[in-house]
Amino acid sequence: MLDYLAGGLTSAYGMVPKKESPPGSLFGTASYPLHAFPAIAQNAALELRKNYGAPYDVIGACLLGAMAGTCQSRIRVQVFGELHKISVYILAVSVTGSAKTPTFRRVFRPLLDYEKACQIAYKTSVLKYKTDFDYWMSINNGILKQIKDVAKKADSDEELSDLRRKLQNHAAKTPSKPRDLSFIKKNISGAGLVKALEGDDQSVLLATEEGDEALDDGVMSEHALLSSAWEGETLSYERLNRKIVALEPNVTICLLTQPHSWLDYFKKSGKRAVALGLLPRFLTSISSETQSDETTPIKDQTWDNVAVLHHRMNDLINACHALLRDGRSDPIVIQFDDEAEAMFDRMMTGKNKEMRQTDGPLDEVKEFLSKAPMNIARVAAIFHHFSGKSGKITTETLLNAAHLIDWYLNHARIIFEKEQNIPQAERDAAALEAYLHRAIYFEGNHVDGLITPNRSFVMKNYVLQYCTPTYLRKANRLNGALDVLCAQDRIRVGPIGDTIYIQLNQEYFASLPLPRSRLRRGT
Repeated sequence: MLDYLAGGLTSAYGMVPKKESPPGSLFGTASYPLHAFPAIAQNAALELRKNYGAPYDVIGACLLGAMAGTCQSRIRVQVFGELHKISVYILAVSVTGSAKTPTFRRVFRPLLDYEKACQIAYKTSVLKYKTDFDYWMSINNGILKQIKDVAKKADSDEELSDLRRKLQNHAAKTPSKPRDLSFIKKNISGAGLVKALEGDDQSVLLATEEGDEALDDGVMSEHALLSSAWEGETLSYERLNRKIVALEPNVTICLLTQPHSWLDYFKKSGKRAVALGLLPRFLTSISSETQSDETTPIKDQTWDNVAVLHHRMNDLINACHALLRDGRSDPIVIQFDDEAEAMFDRMMTGKNKEMRQTDGPLDEVKEFLSKAPMNIARVAAIFHHFSGKSGKITTETLLNAAHLIDWYLNHARIIFEKEQNIPQAERDAAALEAYLHRAIYFEGNHVDGLITPNRSFVMKNYVLQYCTPTYLRKANRLNGALDVLCAQDRIRVGPIGDTIYIQLNQEYFASLPLPRSRLRRGT
């Protein structure tokens, strides 16, 4: 177990013993913590494993994604007095032949059926709306013609007043455009995502067993946008001279993909996705395990436990649909009980301690650590609500959520330390570039004397003193990152008088996507 969890829990609850790695695992992590899930999901997982033989991390990803997708528009979790979204981002990388597709489609069936029903209902509503609007418009045109004819008369004030009231009454009967209540997407552009979330407290579930497209120049290239969406921050996009704004969005992502697609994505965008905080928000697993040989023949398969899971999903989907249909936002606030809140506080304290102590070959693990407590709180709220529990989150539920996130954190350590084996200087360069882009190129006007008015130059000592992440405030780390960016022709470093300055390549930095701070303000 990671130190921050151990520091927060061992004194009261003891360490959780490690298990042997499952057969075929790429990494030496403990077995997937299926025991952490609510009983309703555990039973369904065992049935899925028995019938399809899919790896447990693939099954777990599907279950958590489906549970979050059915809950995210209904509930909020309260952490130390503040309300937070419960959306989660999940990525399961698994080889061909691991039964990803049947597992995904079986788990997500209620959501997929709901999506299909919404699409059919929307098409029917659009046809009805067009007919109703044409009829309304014909009457409207008739009233306008009457007004035009009466206005030609010399004494027409009283009659015009009657027609004006008639027009106003008719305007109140303008047919409303139908709303598309579907919220499941397989892939979507950044602009399309904001459009789907337009309004207040809308939801999108980005879920697919074919995540290759999303990774390959799809929505996963929108690093800053997705990071802001995870936080529930306001999103905006300019489209066709119209500003689209999404307030307090809910976005859950569940992607299943192939190893080659993941590696291509990481090679192309991984460093930036880590530096901008997107990948640290994800619960990522990679497995080389194929479909188990000990699967139940199709004719002998039973799905009683999955049916119980689907029944609960349908209950939550129906409750969500009622809110969407009526245009209401009536979230359920879930809180920790006193013991769970005290435990969560110890987790936070232990996490902060480990972040201060971390100084190994992958300092960026601090980014993953920093997102872990909120992921624990979100998953605990999902487990609590999906199980149909009343009252507040208990220590048992919180511990289960912590076990699950701990597994993903250990997995992330190994994925990003060993599998990708990216030189530290290159990782530092990606983080430094993100800082220069955000803090200097876009927001540097407030630092008088240290940054030139056109934000082309910044004093090296200023960056050494204030750069984030803080590990770049070490001279050797900063110099290594500067060397990489200079070699890539993204910056130049040299003296102006007696002072060393960093010069930004304006053309390059202008080509980068807006940083999160700009997206958050909607500029």
